[in-house]
Amino acid sequence: MAANTSFGEWLRQRRHLLDMTQVQLADLTGCSAVTIRKLEANERKPSVEMAEALAVTLRIPEREQMAFVQFARSDDMEATFRLPAWNPQELTWRTSQLPTQTYPDTGDTSDNVLQYDLVATEPPVYQNVTNGRQLVNLQARGSVSGYIEGEMVVRLTQIIMPKPAGMDYSQALPMQVGAIFKIRSGEEMIEGYYSGSISTILDAAGHGTGRVQATGQIISVTADFADLFLNYVFVTDVVKMVEGIGTGSKGTMQIKPAV
Repeated sequence: MAANTSFGEWLRQRRHLLDMTQVQLADLTGCSAVTIRKLEANERKPSVEMAEALAVTLRIPEREQMAFVQFARSDDMEATFRLPAWNPQELTWRTSQLPTQTYPDTGDTSDNVLQYDLVATEPPVYQNVTNGRQLVNLQARGSVSGYIEGEMVVRLTQIIMPKPAGMDYSQALPMQVGAIFKIRSGEEMIEGYYSGSISTILDAAGHGTGRVQATGQIISVTADFADLFLNYVFVTDVVKMVEGIGTGSKGTMQIKPAV
């Protein structure tokens, strides 16, 4: 979170990170959705009582709640709070969001294997669709090494199903995930897609890891990578999950000729 982020912007990003709508946050806090909208638009400040309720709803650690209340009620637009909802610009944040596990060993010793580390570079964007489902889009960026050295950008899409009453993150079932990726090495580039599933091991608050297994195809290349055009890709990675949202991953991508 940038140093001059307003409380309203912080609140909006934190709400998105916790997978809440304005109505849901309002219901849990004991206020109206209009109030949440005005808070996020910086049109009003919360009372002490409301800020304290928000601290609980937004899962602010107890030791940080007094500082949070002061931040929420401050008129100083330069005020900061040291529990940012999202801070991809800071190197320390990016490092802490990578999983501690290394990518799984695929057992493949061929030359066409890539290793990569990715971290989210922007907050997830949510869109409500039918039957209570949400479409979530997230961008991640990082380095790639092995057969190709360079940088990798991935745009992921996931559909989140509504949780049954009483269900928490620890009971989450495997979910479908799809991605478009771009790998750049100097002036050369590869683009493709993959889709598959993510299986998670989470605690009730949504902290833990996920494992992605997916397949796809390379659909666009520059001249030096022409031999890889339309080749298949096989992706396996480990994702660090924070409050139910993936923040970084380490993985491998195998590239195999289409038969």
